[in-house]
Amino acid sequence: MTCMDARNLAADALRESRFLEAERLAIGLIRENAYDAQAWVYLGEALLRQGNGLMARGVFRRAHLLDPEAGWVPAVNAELAKAKGGHLRADIVSLLEVKKVTVAAALLVRNEIRCIDRCMKSLQGAVDEIIVVDCESTDGTAEYVRAFPNAKVVSFAWRDDFAAARNAGLPLIASDWVIWVDADETLLPEDIANVREVAGIFDESPVPTIVLCGILEQMGDKQAVNYAKGRMFSMKRGLRYWGRVHEQIGSEQGAYETTLAGKMALIRFYHDGYSPAVMQDKQKLERNLRLLAMMREEDPGNPAWWLYSGRETLGTGDADQALAYLQHADELAVVHSKFSRRLEILMLLVSIYESREDWDAAEACCLEAQALEPGFPDTMYHLACIQIRKAQNLYRAAERNLQLSKQAGASYRGVVSADINIPLWRADAALGDMARHFGRPADARALYEQIAKRMPGDTTGGALVRKRLEKMEAPATKRETEA
Repeated sequence: MTCMDARNLAADALRESRFLEAERLAIGLIRENAYDAQAWVYLGEALLRQGNGLMARGVFRRAHLLDPEAGWVPAVNAELAKAKGGHLRADIVSLLEVKKVTVAAALLVRNEIRCIDRCMKSLQGAVDEIIVVDCESTDGTAEYVRAFPNAKVVSFAWRDDFAAARNAGLPLIASDWVIWVDADETLLPEDIANVREVAGIFDESPVPTIVLCGILEQMGDKQAVNYAKGRMFSMKRGLRYWGRVHEQIGSEQGAYETTLAGKMALIRFYHDGYSPAVMQDKQKLERNLRLLAMMREEDPGNPAWWLYSGRETLGTGDADQALAYLQHADELAVVHSKFSRRLEILMLLVSIYESREDWDAAEACCLEAQALEPGFPDTMYHLACIQIRKAQNLYRAAERNLQLSKQAGASYRGVVSADINIPLWRADAALGDMARHFGRPADARALYEQIAKRMPGDTTGGALVRKRLEKMEAPATKRETEA
């Protein structure tokens, strides 16, 4: 039986209230793949429906830990709040057990006295040690950090290379795992216990796992969570950083020389480093563009540097240059089998083409993205918006051509005979049909009535529009039956 077959059977068993069978199937799925969040959901529901709220809570918590963007969480939490009873079950407790590992937090800092206190304090209890790579701070950041008993500080002479700075901190780490944290981030208190647990869950995964943590970005007065950043990995897998900016995690041989698995987990940081005031103070955008220019020269075949160049350049308002970068990034991504962010390139291209009202190019990128990742909701949404705009343009073009056909009917004198009914009634009838189908019933009725007046009696055009008018006057239920 395949994993998909077992999933379908578990879902069917839950729908048909065969909860013991659903439980058995879900446990089997989890033993095959402990990282399958949906299998944990099936098990949680089976336990909850059998009255074991105690065990269901732990199981649903694991499911949420592995699928932090799950939409079921509020409804399930409401159900669990009402659930009473339940007893410990050794088999479920054993299933939930996680290997004990140690975790280090690592920070790369330079003149971060504004925010370092809240960052360091938020990590207490979550990690076993804190490694701070200080890049020539002059505001007392390094001295402040040394006051924390579990912190180690290493000085690094800044040389326009974020990867080099991060790699300088790796030899100091004694823990099994490392989680990289920016100084302008704070770990959410409710996620403190999740850090070691997540590391333990993925410690023995067959493929080295990069844990994607949630970053709650504060952009002016708006806030959004983003799980696109890989932050945590095992120190036993020989991983390091590559790239001067927007650095990538890879093996000692290169960024794409080993297979890695990116997994989201419920570890979230609040981040304010991209608020307008901080951006202006640090001039991050200008710095990033300068470093990306160096990376494009040093590693021109890597699509990442062209992607990031396009994305950052969009922030400057230079859409033409951004488009050129992104188009080249896409050319490279098509032939770069291990590059995993082509979807981001395509959606950035869509945004540029939409702003230019180049609907054909935008639609082509959307279709490429849909083929690449059929379940990506952004593609479906943008494709629908593009199709609406194209339909509106086609509608306007159709109206113009119908009006022109009426005018041409009066002046045409060619060898081939024209249809005299077009200027007489067919063009207006088509205009009326368009108005009716696109939610303008009053306009449609006026056009039909004009034709009916021009063509009394049992003429083809007159009969057709009178039938249209009768259908419009009929009660809604009758129109639906006839349709």
